[in-house]
Amino acid sequence: MEKTNQLRYAIKNRIPWERVPQTLADAAAILASARGDDGLKDLVDELAVSRYALARHLLLVDVALEKQIARDIEQRRDAGTFLGVCIATDESPPEEPRFAGIRFQVTHLYLAFLDDPATWETAKQAPMQTLQILADIVHCPGNSGEDLMRALDKQLARWGLSRADVMSGTGDGGGENEGRLGMHAALEASNPAYVRRRCLPHLAWRTADAALAAAPELLRGNRALASYLSEGVTWRRLRALATQPPEAGGLGLMGEFSGKCRDMFHKAPGPIVSTRPQTDMAVMQILRGHEHEFHLLARLDSEQRKLGGTTPEAIAALAFGEANCHRSILCEILSRCLFFMEWASINRTIASRTTWEDVVAQATETIGALDVDDAVLRRFRLSREDLESNGWAPRTWVELALLQILGDAALVADALPRAFAFHRRVTDRATAHLALTADNVGRSHWLAAAILHPDPTKAQAAASRLARHLAATAPTSRTAFEAHLFGDAVLYAALVDFASARPPVCVWQGRRHFEPLLRLLGPAFLANPDHVLDCERVHARWQWLTQTKRALKVPALNGIL
Repeated sequence: MEKTNQLRYAIKNRIPWERVPQTLADAAAILASARGDDGLKDLVDELAVSRYALARHLLLVDVALEKQIARDIEQRRDAGTFLGVCIATDESPPEEPRFAGIRFQVTHLYLAFLDDPATWETAKQAPMQTLQILADIVHCPGNSGEDLMRALDKQLARWGLSRADVMSGTGDGGGENEGRLGMHAALEASNPAYVRRRCLPHLAWRTADAALAAAPELLRGNRALASYLSEGVTWRRLRALATQPPEAGGLGLMGEFSGKCRDMFHKAPGPIVSTRPQTDMAVMQILRGHEHEFHLLARLDSEQRKLGGTTPEAIAALAFGEANCHRSILCEILSRCLFFMEWASINRTIASRTTWEDVVAQATETIGALDVDDAVLRRFRLSREDLESNGWAPRTWVELALLQILGDAALVADALPRAFAFHRRVTDRATAHLALTADNVGRSHWLAAAILHPDPTKAQAAASRLARHLAATAPTSRTAFEAHLFGDAVLYAALVDFASARPPVCVWQGRRHFEPLLRLLGPAFLANPDHVLDCERVHARWQWLTQTKRALKVPALNGIL
């Protein structure tokens, strides 16, 4: 027990194994000094174990936990309360040279269990519990569906699970997930009730990529600026040039501790990652409203350091007011294209909150909206008082972007038609990509997901639409999920009865009459989230662990995670 407690203490507080005994001894010495009793220190010295013992005990605890959870799953399966397992998986290529040639697969398992039926009639949400566990990180030798499935089989087997238990899977749309030989197709072949789900933040990123592709004239310069601003001492040099007086070689634009200095230099820019458009947006947000000052500072810096490459061209672009306006407009459009990412960070699943059609419509409307609300003002780093003090009354946020940079009403009136044309070009490209992707992702199973809606009227309307869709679809055109739902007499009868129930009730109500639908749809749409961000977080954690613990091996890494 002492080893287990010390192990939990070390992992929870991120203490290296070799520092655990000394840390405990130092804490005991402080307490002993406060109490005037050396007995506590002697007890700690007696119970402290070596780092080697902790490392060995870590592996034993890891295996014991796996055995215990596997036993609980088997007991729940025998009792009929185990509904299945859902997965979220993503590749995680190592960065450490000692792991060269290895391609890790990070998979989260979400076990779904039914609550006590006595609570169903009064429950406001689906009566289901979810247990999230991280499967062992394993090597996936290739980027194909077959390689991925071999890795998943290993990860599932540790808990006594198989492909047939998997009810739903969330992926990022990569080649190993999609297609005839991908992960989803293999799991559908093992379980016809399987539901494929797409990571919502990845949808947001690809929509933002489409917006960036519609403005190539800004993309190249923005990335050159990002490379310049995040290089070495550049950011500190610019701050020094802004605050030092002219006689000291600076421009004296602001005081070192002034509010304007904090506003401009409160956050240093990072490098741009080509697959993460929010990094492009972050650079634009730093420049927004301060383009003229950054142009003056960067020009002086380039004169002093003789910068080459594309940097002088990018710095020169900051001198053109209309280009700066378009950059500010593109920044706002990107923030709107990332709607799904923000939505997924607040809401775990679509089915527990709304319907697929409604959330797609909300995302599309957000991209094209022009209202100047409080959220827009926060992104522009302005307030209603700022608008009143400048005498601005913008009707749209596009006009606000021009006012913030140009200031003069005549210049704004002249540039406004071209700004709206730029806005229309970028948003049309983004919304068209979103509509195409949403159409590909929005399969008929999202009609089934709406049956889990906590509003009985909406749930029953979705059941009616699904029943009509199944009856009107030719047998050869039905997906595996549709064929399973239509071909199972018990499931289809429950669907028809639920669609015609009077008065309308939630699917978990009605005195368990619609229980087959709950058992099918509950785990498929409510157990695992509509994103793979949990896997992304593990990727960041294990990369950090392997950098700080140079001798850490994969079994111990799995135990810590």
